[in-house]
Amino acid sequence: MTRIELAEEYGISPRTLQRRLKKLNIQIPPGRIVPADLERLYQALGEPPYRKEEGKAMSVGKVFMERSARWG
Repeated sequence: MTRIELAEEYGISPRTLQRRLKKLNIQIPPGRIVPADLERLYQALGEPPYRKEEGKAMSVGKVFMERSARWG
């Protein structure tokens, strides 16, 4: 999984994800996120609201559309 995909699962930008990880003093190696690090991130950040389904993360556009529908 990439950082962009992880950010999409949380419905935030990659930059916001980076800031949250820095605030929590969480460092992950560069490159793809390995399963062990991913579990550690899920524990620290909580369960993502847009968790991957069938191997695909929701696109930022789809997340935006779902949130817009909820806002009325």
